[in-house]
Amino acid sequence: MKSLLVRSSLAILMAGIVAPLSRAAGPKPAIGVTGYALQTEFQFGTGPENNVKSISDLQAHFTPDAPWGRINGELQHFVNFLPTPWHGSAPDPVAAQRTHQFESDSLVLNSNHLGGKFTYGRIESGGIVTNVTVKYPVIVEVLAKLPKGRAHWPSIWLYDYNSEKHTADEIDIMESQFNAPVGKRDNRNHVFQNAHGRYKTVENFLMDKHGRYNAGVDLSGDYHYYSCHWMENGDVDMYVDGKRTVRRNIPWPVGAPNLIVMLSTGSEKIDWPGPIVTNATDGTNTFSPDDPNSTFKIRHIRIFKPAGTAAAPAAKKSTE
Repeated sequence: MKSLLVRSSLAILMAGIVAPLSRAAGPKPAIGVTGYALQTEFQFGTGPENNVKSISDLQAHFTPDAPWGRINGELQHFVNFLPTPWHGSAPDPVAAQRTHQFESDSLVLNSNHLGGKFTYGRIESGGIVTNVTVKYPVIVEVLAKLPKGRAHWPSIWLYDYNSEKHTADEIDIMESQFNAPVGKRDNRNHVFQNAHGRYKTVENFLMDKHGRYNAGVDLSGDYHYYSCHWMENGDVDMYVDGKRTVRRNIPWPVGAPNLIVMLSTGSEKIDWPGPIVTNATDGTNTFSPDDPNSTFKIRHIRIFKPAGTAAAPAAKKSTE
């Protein structure tokens, strides 16, 4: 997500917030780097093994990216799923159920057209921002399934909401776009893993001349791992399904960033994320809850720290 606008600080901890699922031992990083142990885990879904299985659990672990999460003039409004107003956005429990749904093994962020013209205010969508912050040395891993349809812009990124410095610095673990018209520019085989602010590229492993990684498969067809390994010297290695794509050195300027996962939708631009196509013949222009064209599914978020790092407190189980 490009930091082209100053965002309001999210420096808030809600009363009653509980810790995410933490384990003394557990899964290893999908990227295969050794010496790290699972510290914090968000497992999404209604299944008994998961710790984020309802809107109330989202309220305990996350805040919305609402209502000002528009960076490139996208058309979505991020729904406030909290029980209280959030930066001028009123609680909307009905819309929250549409845009933040739960399957047995995933959180489903939906982009939903409310009818009428495709304009701002007529499209609602889902986005979450962790209360937990991360900083080097750390491995951040997200297992996700991208939306199939055009004009949807799923993203996973790190940004410091807490220091009130409002810098342009961010680390994009994954961005994907599928542009209109058909056959032009990018599709769901490609992902971007950009950095903004101060950084330098140390080594390019798999990115093409446009700064994209081509996975060679449709990433909306199944779940895939998107990871970053942020080292103490400032080097950040980016990965897709365990394949290292690029290394950058990022002299992080301020406090520990939050992790943001969001589904942006539509704009008047051809690139980020691209206009909504209303006359497509391939069926990828529709969107509503439960439509694979407009659903961004998250199975888990895992945060790994060097082995021996103190674990976070245990999570409270869902009551729903």
